[in-house]
Amino acid sequence: MSNLIRYIQIAHADGTSTDRIITDIPEPSSYVWGMQDISGQEAGRTMTTDAWKNKVSQARTIELTWVGLSGVDNAKVLNAFNFEYAYVTCFDPEANGYVNKHFYVGDRKSELYSFAAQYSRNGGLWSKTSVKLIQAITDKV
Repeated sequence: MSNLIRYIQIAHADGTSTDRIITDIPEPSSYVWGMQDISGQEAGRTMTTDAWKNKVSQARTIELTWVGLSGVDNAKVLNAFNFEYAYVTCFDPEANGYVNKHFYVGDRKSELYSFAAQYSRNGGLWSKTSVKLIQAITDKV
């Protein structure tokens, strides 16, 4: 089980959760946390070219990367993040603790290192697998 991602609870777009919970997630090799400011409809530039941001909410992004996974562990990662929406309990550096937020899954990629005979029976050896999570229900300000 990962220390950075405690668990994933599959959910719907409206934020209602299902009973499906995933805890068997290998520890990622890289964990990149980000925060995006979300601007309101009135945001933009004025006639004098000054910017007006009009921040109305914030959304976290998390980019996860695993390196050197066996085919078995790679499948665990890809299956764990094969959902549209979920509540993810993860470490948040801004809170300096764990938060539970509603995310959707962005791009997922897996890069094969070798499918040679010694690796092929276990699904190959994967050099890098990455998953991007984007907060769906934002933090209103």
